[in-house]
Amino acid sequence: MTNKIRRVMVFLIALLLMNTSAAQNEKMLVAVSEDYFPYMYGVANNANGLYVQQIEALFSRLGIEVEFQTLPWKRVLQKGDNGEAAVGGIYKNTRRLKIYDYSQPIFEEKLAIYVRKGSEFPFKSLADLKGKKVGLIYGWSYGDAIDLARHEKLFSVEESNNYSVSFKKLIRGRIDCIIVDQLVASLVIADKQLGDKVEKLAVPVSINKIHLVFPKSYHQKKLMDRLNQVLASMQKEGSYKQLIEGFFRQNTPVLTPSGYSN
Repeated sequence: MTNKIRRVMVFLIALLLMNTSAAQNEKMLVAVSEDYFPYMYGVANNANGLYVQQIEALFSRLGIEVEFQTLPWKRVLQKGDNGEAAVGGIYKNTRRLKIYDYSQPIFEEKLAIYVRKGSEFPFKSLADLKGKKVGLIYGWSYGDAIDLARHEKLFSVEESNNYSVSFKKLIRGRIDCIIVDQLVASLVIADKQLGDKVEKLAVPVSINKIHLVFPKSYHQKKLMDRLNQVLASMQKEGSYKQLIEGFFRQNTPVLTPSGYSN
């Protein structure tokens, strides 16, 4: 082997080691909502919540550091749609399937309808919302069925930035009902002492699965497959359920999270 060839080989090995080190130090940027307690919330890059802890645990098993960015939900979706960040805590719908690679479900949200006490109405399907004014969160998709009913103007919509505001509007009679996850609703009702003012209708609207997604422009399908394998492994060994139950014990002690553990 000549000295020239030897020098070239040394250079290539050094370059490979540099690239490997850079890859190991690279962080995955994940955008999440800044105002969806207890699932995801926080200020600037100080994110917290169940979905944050779940996603962090999955990446940790692969030795990948995560940098979370909390933003208003509409801006989270803009970053994801533009290929600027992965998105945590997102529902699946037809449009998004064209833009993102989806993880297996990391959780389920159980959506219900809340009304003012004394203003209950029969509800068995979305058709029963015809003519109602429904409180929804600005920029959110609620899944294909609800999104389609909204698009077809089955009901009118009053948007708010968060559910605390939505419940205020409900109490004041500005809207007829709210579609909201049951756990989130329970926390707002407990915090604002609304137990004697609002009522949950018996039939749920839907059960929406929660995902982590990568923009397809990332070309990270293999990494997503590895994360799904980690998720399946944690679920099988029981550590994933322990993570969820531990989160609820520490952060929402007033609630019984039965039915919310995957």
